[in-house]
Amino acid sequence: MSDPVSPQTDPSEEAPARYRSQISDMMLWAGIVYWEYDVAKSVFEPSADFAATYGYKPEEFYPLTIDRWKQIIHPDDQQYVLSMFEKVIVGHSDTVDAVYRMRIASGEWRYFRSRGGIIEISTADKTTVRISGTLQDITDQKIASMKIQRRDRLLAAVNDAASILLTATTRNFDQSISEVLHILGLVTEADRVYVHSKTCRSPAFCLTHLAPLAPAGYNFPSWRHAVSPFTFGIVRKFLLF
Repeated sequence: MSDPVSPQTDPSEEAPARYRSQISDMMLWAGIVYWEYDVAKSVFEPSADFAATYGYKPEEFYPLTIDRWKQIIHPDDQQYVLSMFEKVIVGHSDTVDAVYRMRIASGEWRYFRSRGGIIEISTADKTTVRISGTLQDITDQKIASMKIQRRDRLLAAVNDAASILLTATTRNFDQSISEVLHILGLVTEADRVYVHSKTCRSPAFCLTHLAPLAPAGYNFPSWRHAVSPFTFGIVRKFLLF
């Protein structure tokens, strides 16, 4: 007697659902969330885990309109991101690829990369109907890249400064020092860079060379007046006034 035949699910129906689930899991593990944008409604339709991924509660995050999205984009990045997104909406570009800072629920600003493109166009007037894409937190990679860039800029500045000093003469030494301080001031983003000599006790505070720019008449009295007593006490102790 043969065993009864169990009903089988059509593999063609199983596979797409399984693949979608696998892709969703892989994106979650990689820290990538999916989004769609409805142009007519001006509303994002993100994946279910979108808000939770960044610590937001659904009721404080949805509906995710353009205005709500703008509120969590860093002010310095808003114009750049929104203009790039607008180009896709009006059809001037098919894709968007933007790196910007976004505030998560904890209040921390983190770097994200959003990539997407047009997935639906109106057959009537050829305008953009829907856009879809992904959003990924790239803060660690961005910070690492920025550190490397800063190191490279600093090394280049040190090499330039060394070349200037090695070719300096007694006649142009003061000018060479000023050029070196200017270079170092720019690369370190310092307000002021100066040379101080402990052996000097003149009222000029030995600020012979200031860079990139020093206010006219900047000397010891003006510096002492500008800083707090606490700061002055530390500097005085260090320089053994």
